[in-house]
Amino acid sequence: MNVLQQGNALKTLMTAMATILGGIGVMQSVQAATWSDTSIGWRYGSQFAEPYKNDSDDSRTDITKQIFNLTYASGDKYGSNFFNVDLLQSDDEPNSTQSNDKGTQEAYVVIRRYLDAGAITKTNLSVPGYIRGAGLTLGLDWNTKNDSYGSKKRMWVVGPTIQFDVPGFLDFSVLALFESNDPSSDTPRFGYSSGRYTYDTHAAAQFTWGIPIGKTPLSFEGYALWIDSKGK
Repeated sequence: MNVLQQGNALKTLMTAMATILGGIGVMQSVQAATWSDTSIGWRYGSQFAEPYKNDSDDSRTDITKQIFNLTYASGDKYGSNFFNVDLLQSDDEPNSTQSNDKGTQEAYVVIRRYLDAGAITKTNLSVPGYIRGAGLTLGLDWNTKNDSYGSKKRMWVVGPTIQFDVPGFLDFSVLALFESNDPSSDTPRFGYSSGRYTYDTHAAAQFTWGIPIGKTPLSFEGYALWIDSKGK
C-alpha cells in the first residue's frame, strides 16, 4: 500500500469521524445527557477471515488483526446514544496476490439511538425485577477499507428493543438491516454490478450489556450478534 492510498484512507476516516461526532454533539445539545461513558480498547486475533481471500485449496486464510476502538455512550430523558469506531490493522495476508492486501487498514463505525417508549408516551412499561423498559432502536453502520475489494458498507438498522432490569444494563434488540456496498472499481467486482448495490433486507438479533463487577470500578461489557443471510 502506498503513501497516497494511506493518506486518502485517513482523510476519508477523519471526515467521517468529524461528521459522526458532530451529529452526536447535536443530539446531546438538544437533550442534556443524564449520564455518559467513554472507553478505549485494544483487541488482537490471529484467525480472522475475509471474503474472497482463501488459500490455494479454497480453505480459509487466517488473517492476524489488531483492533483499536473508541466507544461512547450516553443517556437523556428520552433514551440513549451509542457510538463505536473500530480501527483495524491487518498483517500481511500470506496468499494474497494483491499488493494492497498486505497490511490493510479498515475503519468500522456503529451509531445507535434508542428511543424509550415509556419516556416518550409518559407510560410506565417496567416490570420490576424483569423489564426496565422498551422502545425503538435506530442506527447506522459505516465502513471503509483500503484493500483490493475496497468495501464501502452503509447499513441502516431499525427494530424494537427490550431493556432488562439488571445492575448496569442488558438490552435485547431484533433489528431489520438495510445494507448496501460499493466496492472498488479498480479490480473485478466479484460478480457484482457497477455502482452501489443493495442486499436483501435481513434480520439480526443483538444483546448488549454492561454489568458492574461487585463494588469494584470494573464492569463486564460486550455484545452478541446473530445476522441472518442477506443474499447478494
